[in-house]
Amino acid sequence: MIFRRKSRRDEAGDGLIEEIESFLAGYALRSYLDLGLAVPAWANINWLAHGRTADLRERVRLEYGLERLEGSWAWAVSTVARELLEAGREDSVVLRLQRDCLVPMELALLDQGGRGFLPSHLVAIGVPRLRAHPMARHSS
Repeated sequence: MIFRRKSRRDEAGDGLIEEIESFLAGYALRSYLDLGLAVPAWANINWLAHGRTADLRERVRLEYGLERLEGSWAWAVSTVARELLEAGREDSVVLRLQRDCLVPMELALLDQGGRGFLPSHLVAIGVPRLRAHPMARHSS
């Protein structure tokens, strides 16, 4: 997360509360981009791990048929988002898959700094985790 110095307007901790709410809503990437900061790997996964199912569906719908540069974060996030929605048709299943498969990846990257974690790693780890989950539509 981005921990900013406390300003006078943040005396009550409002800035930190907003930052935590943004993180839990899956908007950490937006915060980094808005501030012009280098984006850590975990922030690219944040939206997948916490985003609303309706937002995931809308992005996948809008991106259907778009060519993404393989190996980019946009490609990896789109690939895992499509897999997440395919594995969990109902919103409750998508939420469970997020909590069980993607949040642990995000937390591990937060803990370890995520240096050297590439978009291809997200796909290589995330897709099999989603497919192997007992609640996934196409798990065996």
